[in-house]
Amino acid sequence: MTFLPEKLSDCLHYDQTVPKKMVHRAAINEVFITSGRRIADSQFECAAQLPRTHTYFNDHIHQTKYYDILLFVEVFRQASIYISHAFLNVAVTDKFIYSSGNTHILSRETLVVNDCPTNARVSIEVLDEHIRQGVRSGVTLELVIIIDGVAVAQERVALKWINSASWDRMRQKGMATIPNPFNHDIQLPPPIDPAHVGRELKSNVVLGKKFDRSKENISTQVIVNQTNAGLFDHALDHIPGMLIMEAFRQTSLLLVKQSLQFEAHELLFTECNVEFTKFGEFGINTICNAKVVSNDTSGNADVIEILLTMTQLGAIIANGSLKLAAIGINRRANFGADFSFDKEKEVE
Repeated sequence: MTFLPEKLSDCLHYDQTVPKKMVHRAAINEVFITSGRRIADSQFECAAQLPRTHTYFNDHIHQTKYYDILLFVEVFRQASIYISHAFLNVAVTDKFIYSSGNTHILSRETLVVNDCPTNARVSIEVLDEHIRQGVRSGVTLELVIIIDGVAVAQERVALKWINSASWDRMRQKGMATIPNPFNHDIQLPPPIDPAHVGRELKSNVVLGKKFDRSKENISTQVIVNQTNAGLFDHALDHIPGMLIMEAFRQTSLLLVKQSLQFEAHELLFTECNVEFTKFGEFGINTICNAKVVSNDTSGNADVIEILLTMTQLGAIIANGSLKLAAIGINRRANFGADFSFDKEKEVE
């Protein structure tokens, strides 16, 4: 992607957010996009202001406060929806389906949260279009967040849109798989200690405290708490992608703590790749599985890669990989160690 010079952004503003409906949010404080414009047929840009005190996106236990990779995922999501409605003739009542996303951090130094609000630009390019019956019904986008002229995060995402009637027909088939009677409590096991998964607030924990682990793997039970406003800004009929990615993140932190003795505050996520294969349904036991697959010893930083899957009733609803970097610490010797440890079922 060719980054646009700052002078082209003169018409962008940070004075107020775009209308909530343009980014599919219900609460004003959950809207991060403040303006947008078309640059060329396939190029756009948006302005965004990053929150410093958000109860979900800024709830972490690092000694230095960093903007979170999942905050960037949300900004990318809002930017992709906004330009679709504003410039690609997608109706505001249409529903979006994200099939995959690949996000990575480009500059960790720029992620430190300062004492004043951070204004960002999002450069967006349409790489491909999905055509159905002669009509555009989706796009593949490349998006880059730029802060103070520095590209800090990049994402490639594939999304499609359908009208509400088609969505309702599709979702009726999925919800028919939910066991009867509906058991919401099955997705609300007692949570693990927040510190084990990098959180301060118990409400942001999405893993139950009981888990299974073997030599190189861990299996956790996912909490689906629909009262968490950061993950459920409005009523949904499925598990949102952000919750799936948060479960991937927390399961990865728990695995690395158990196998490599890294604490959550020593790690920063630098890459997130995810493919959504089925809708996650409510009222079904939801399991996340993780495995350490590699470590990068080619550079100066320790990087751990985790492979993940999420399942319901034995079927995979999402899979992906995450990369974590050790910050301010070098434990390379641990990476060559044997992964064996005693099996443990529960962490208080």
